[in-house]
Amino acid sequence: MGLSPNILLHSASRISPLQFILLIQLETSPKYGYELLKTIKEEFGDSWDLKTGTLYPALKSLEKQRFVLIQKKDDVDFYYITQLGIDFLHRFGNPQQHILNFGVKYFIAVSKWMSPVLKQDILTNVVNISREEINFYNATLALLTDNIPIEARLSVLKTMHENMSKRLDNINFLISNIERTKNDSDN
Repeated sequence: MGLSPNILLHSASRISPLQFILLIQLETSPKYGYELLKTIKEEFGDSWDLKTGTLYPALKSLEKQRFVLIQKKDDVDFYYITQLGIDFLHRFGNPQQHILNFGVKYFIAVSKWMSPVLKQDILTNVVNISREEINFYNATLALLTDNIPIEARLSVLKTMHENMSKRLDNINFLISNIERTKNDSDN
């Protein structure tokens, strides 16, 4: 089944990454707008300069889709996730494999068409990213909190270890081939 890269989980609902983050924050407790904004800014730091002019329309859109409702308390708007919003979040995991597969296939396809100069620039960025340890596995590790059953955490970690070992074996194989080719050309 092919999916667009957009998150489509409810027949008429598409949500942005910002809206997804807002729903996740609201799942644990109601919050007011500035509180949501502040939490996102603290988490993302300089990576995302989120403005109120982006935040409030995103919340309004979630309200329109009936994923959140607004209630005034002491003249402050508080945002609550609705049951429809909770149901939406709980279905979120289903298309993730398709979305991730699309991302990988997109990157592979685009890399085939890139000039050598652009490829080298991107590889430099990949090295920088790997130094910062920004990767899918670290993001996955963040999900492995104490409230996840120990058997599930152990299973995920063992699978990740196995997959990473295979990738490291592939990298070592490529390094050996390149070094062998370089040595042959030097002699």
